Amino acid sequence: MATLELHDVTKTYGKVQALTDLSLALGDGEFFVLLGPSGAGKTTTLKSVAGLQEIDSGRVTIGGTDMTGVEPYHRNVAMAFESYALYPQKTVFDNLASPLRSGRTGTYDADEQRRRIDLVTTTLGINHLLQRFPRELSNGQRQRVALGRVLVRPADIYLLDEPLSHLDAKLRAAMRAELKQLGQMSNTTTFYVTHDYQEALALGDRIGVLREGRLVQVGTPLEVWSRPVDSFVAKALGQPEINMIDARVSDGRIRAGDGRIAVPIPAGVDVAAVTRSGSGCGPGISSWPAPAVAARTGWRCRAPSGLPNGWAGWSSSTYGSATWT
Repeated sequence: MATLELHDVTKTYGKVQALTDLSLALGDGEFFVLLGPSGAGKTTTLKSVAGLQEIDSGRVTIGGTDMTGVEPYHRNVAMAFESYALYPQKTVFDNLASPLRSGRTGTYDADEQRRRIDLVTTTLGINHLLQRFPRELSNGQRQRVALGRVLVRPADIYLLDEPLSHLDAKLRAAMRAELKQLGQMSNTTTFYVTHDYQEALALGDRIGVLREGRLVQVGTPLEVWSRPVDSFVAKALGQPEINMIDARVSDGRIRAGDGRIAVPIPAGVDVAAVTRSGSGCGPGISSWPAPAVAARTGWRCRAPSGLPNGWAGWSSSTYGSATWT
């Protein structure tokens, strides 16, 4: 178990800016999820922590120790790659036992190796595959073996690169619950990256939203879900994607739909520079405001049950109400 901190980490690939001044702190035993679309810099972030690539500037600390110049072997992190990285000549059991036999984190006799492997493989549902080779497994089974190889040994930090991406929907949902349970049992700091907002909301103690190498928002699942800082974060959560409509600010109210929708500006929201805002409301959808960022005001939307078509209301004892006419 250890804390993890990234301080102004910057990484470029030629002319491509992968990470820009990324700063982040993970608490001891925290399950932190980094959410972002493809190309946002999620895997680059994990590789920077693991020491698998050099960063251009900034620093990474694990347990308060600066990792600058420290080889991956000596960082005591365990990483699950999206591409599996299994030994093709070894059985599933031997793949899982390989980190326990390396001597990096201690010495484990045969009984202790089997105990650890049985615990992880039972949780992952692959305990019947121990004598098979990777070529005899499906993609989903290979991915679970790769994940199991990370979880089977003690480490200061678990780094998980979209470990559920190749599983079918039913198994993915079940694995979310199992991963959460494993994280709580091991109490190991876990840095998990994904493009799936459902995984982020289900697993994370906190969520960080990454866009083009920059951290947009960090908060608990409830905070990010209910109070997105801008329209990018709001659109990253929920399916189908949030709707955005033009609105204007006048007389202390936000007006949309040719003036048919009018809601008061929430207390503490600065709209002095706002000329356009996204409300995210359509027929049959309710919403509530989120803090303004720069010149935009973000809105979260949910479809309430039992509402007739044509009603796009927003109501709150704090902020008042508005309906379609």
